[in-house]
Amino acid sequence: MIVAKPVLALSGWLTGENARTREIGEFPATYVEYIGDVEELPKEETPPTPPPRPQRPPRRLTGGSNTPRANDETGGHTLSETSAMKPVWCGQCEDFIWGFGSQVYRCTACDLAWHPQCMVELAKFPCKIHKSKDLEEEEEDYIKFVTNPDEWEVNDVLMWLAATNHFLYAEVFRENEITGSQLRQFTDMSLNQLNITDSFHKHSLLLAIQELFTGNSETRKSEVFSGLQTRGSKGTSHLFKEQNFTSLQWCDKCGKCLWGFYRQGVLCSECGFQCHRKCMFDSVVVCPRRRVRIRRESDADVPVFGAELGAQFRPADKPAPTVVMKCVQAIERGNLIRTVGIYSIVPPGSEKNALKTALNQSAKNVNMDDEEWRNPHCVAAVLRMYLNELPTCVFTEEKYPSFVKTSKDENREAVGTMLMELVENLPQENKSVLMYLLRHFYKISQSVEWNDMSSKKLASSFAPILLRPNRQHIMALVANHEITAGIIDFLITNGEWTEKLPRRETVSERLKDQDDGVFIVRDSRRFPGEYTLTLRKGGVNKLIRILHKEGQYGFSEPLTFSSVVELINYYKTRSLASYNPKLDIRLETPLQKYEQDDEEEGGSDSGRDADILQRLTNVHQEFMKKSNDYDEIHNDFVQSEQEITDYHEELEAHREIVKIIDEQIMLHESFQKEAPPQNRAILRQNYELLMHKRHEAKGILITLDGEIADMTEKTRVLNKRMNSIKPDIIKLQRSKQQYYLVLTTEKGMEIEKVKEAIGEEGSERNVFGRGCDIPNGNPQEEDIYDVPEVDLAESQWLHGQLTREEAEELLKTKENGTFMIRESARRLGSYAVALKHKGAVKHIEVKEGTRGGYGFAANYTTHPTLCDLVKHYHVNTLQVHNPELDTTLKFPWGERR
Repeated sequence: MIVAKPVLALSGWLTGENARTREIGEFPATYVEYIGDVEELPKEETPPTPPPRPQRPPRRLTGGSNTPRANDETGGHTLSETSAMKPVWCGQCEDFIWGFGSQVYRCTACDLAWHPQCMVELAKFPCKIHKSKDLEEEEEDYIKFVTNPDEWEVNDVLMWLAATNHFLYAEVFRENEITGSQLRQFTDMSLNQLNITDSFHKHSLLLAIQELFTGNSETRKSEVFSGLQTRGSKGTSHLFKEQNFTSLQWCDKCGKCLWGFYRQGVLCSECGFQCHRKCMFDSVVVCPRRRVRIRRESDADVPVFGAELGAQFRPADKPAPTVVMKCVQAIERGNLIRTVGIYSIVPPGSEKNALKTALNQSAKNVNMDDEEWRNPHCVAAVLRMYLNELPTCVFTEEKYPSFVKTSKDENREAVGTMLMELVENLPQENKSVLMYLLRHFYKISQSVEWNDMSSKKLASSFAPILLRPNRQHIMALVANHEITAGIIDFLITNGEWTEKLPRRETVSERLKDQDDGVFIVRDSRRFPGEYTLTLRKGGVNKLIRILHKEGQYGFSEPLTFSSVVELINYYKTRSLASYNPKLDIRLETPLQKYEQDDEEEGGSDSGRDADILQRLTNVHQEFMKKSNDYDEIHNDFVQSEQEITDYHEELEAHREIVKIIDEQIMLHESFQKEAPPQNRAILRQNYELLMHKRHEAKGILITLDGEIADMTEKTRVLNKRMNSIKPDIIKLQRSKQQYYLVLTTEKGMEIEKVKEAIGEEGSERNVFGRGCDIPNGNPQEEDIYDVPEVDLAESQWLHGQLTREEAEELLKTKENGTFMIRESARRLGSYAVALKHKGAVKHIEVKEGTRGGYGFAANYTTHPTLCDLVKHYHVNTLQVHNPELDTTLKFPWGERR
């Protein structure tokens, strides 16, 4: 006989299974302890008092109470109920809690948090301080539970994108400075304007935005699992595995969308039941142990997407998995490596998903030469998808803090060596794949003139994929983005596959043994739209900056040459002494910039000439297309500005009407008291009519305010679109100048014949001839001859407390563009810019950001110091903040006294 005795020490509820009905549940029962097989029960002098029924541990707190509750069943946690809209980490399902009205149960002692349905077996998470030493700064973001998304700044939006697995478009949102209030207004058209065209991606983003702001996003109830029996999570027996879906999917439990582009939820490999991570801890259907949902095309018996690197290849046999090698080789084949935006343009979902499915089912049998896989953007997107779906990123999540901490080290000289040591300590498979990818990225960056993918841009695009923290600290991607992008950029440009000398030093090396008068023109990598002329004189290389502004070129202002070709041809027969007395020399012999390309390609001179001419034709056609797009957007922008002006005039007119009606109402009110009784009825009717007119006028004012707000937002979007196209036009124009230079100075062709051959009539088109200055930058290279620079020392423009009147008095006799920064006499500690513009003194408030930066608008406080602010707007127009201020901060007041 098996005997048990009561146990006085209560430890909580028991979980058991009914042997007959197979039902599983929790029960208090009598707490028992097995004592063995005995013939008879031991006699006890005083039978113990039966223990009281223990209080059931809360699966969820009800009633909306914020009163802390704690007991042994909750692992010693003191639980309180709150809400979260800013993403908060759930300790049970290891996903983020977010969205309008989301409930959070949080321990007030250790700051751990859970979804309501995830509050099971909390004893597994003992109450203690959960804080990573390596990520102390980022931990602050996880304990701010309640915040209004309408007040989110750009970084808050980026953190939300990371938490909801939409970080693929983080760079787009960062460049367009999307805030919370703008996020709320997003529509399908808004995403199209941001060049987000994939239907799956757009639908997922819009549903997530709807859930964030309303909590009532679209739901779809499962028809496959709706009729099956439900029971507690412990009895489901599902074989759940994290899943990457390539199309929009819905949770079989709650019916809402599985958010994001990667790792959207879990999938049972037996029956196909799919749900959010949090939903698998709620009551879900019993697994029928057979496939209920039809297997998707993307599912494979032994998938390679989402599999660990170590299970796919051995570095001793090949440098990378088959998928990676096939994609890289397809991109590097022929001239595909020069495809514009090779890693920045996302192709349609159906096309890339078809290639992913083929590679996932049998990568070695996919022929990348087939016509259906010829789109380089599609191949590049699939490679990104493969890297993004790796369970462990290439740099490994555990080493993320080490890489970030090393890059923050003050000893900058040792950082490179330390980064290389960290790379050496990666697992062999990860290191091999990383070296293979870095070599590929370097090849891509060497064709930046065609594909617009510099090493820095590649690093920024791939940093969140290759070097990311663990899921709990995923929002550190935002805080450390510049650091991680810098790490990858350093590795791309400093590997064994790079040239021994950087680009500038390479040019100097090629000119080392040349005669005086030999020169070469190269584009400025740091400042798009500019060039650097390197000239041999007196056995020394002289670097000369070529300025570019409003379609004109030259060595100093005023700029008088319509093209770089015209400038070079002019100084072929004239000395540069007119520009600088120290440069009494002519540009006699050009050093061929494309000679290396010609040697590699081979062929006759005429063949190479035709090839260069064909490249110029392609660039010119792309330039004209971009220019036409810019013209259309600019016309819409000008029209919108005019409509805003008209609306303002109409608004002022209606305000005057309201003012007149108010005066009439006051007059009626005074006369009604003094009027004879027989006239009061008529006066009252007129009074009511005036009140009705006033109400109508007020309504018109509200409508006009709304129209102005909408039109202002439309103008802002158009302005951003113009600014996004402008760098492309500058780059294309720069490429045209280079090709013209090669064909005219090196190949001896006449410029008129070149223009005729490519179909360009007249002089080059000046797209930015409408007052839109192209930034010139401020080069920091030695030996660059330039016009005398303006002294921008702080002492020249920073003054103490001044009133507006005093500043105007000091500037009234100065020339336009003269400025000073004064400390406000009314707002202590605040600054304002006083600027002479169009004969009047303008006052501009300097805003200080929450993190200490300075700027002229709340979302533009990105300048660490006032000096940085002045230097930026010394070369960049203020028109971005106010259409009327088409000027820069040209001359400090101290220099013009």
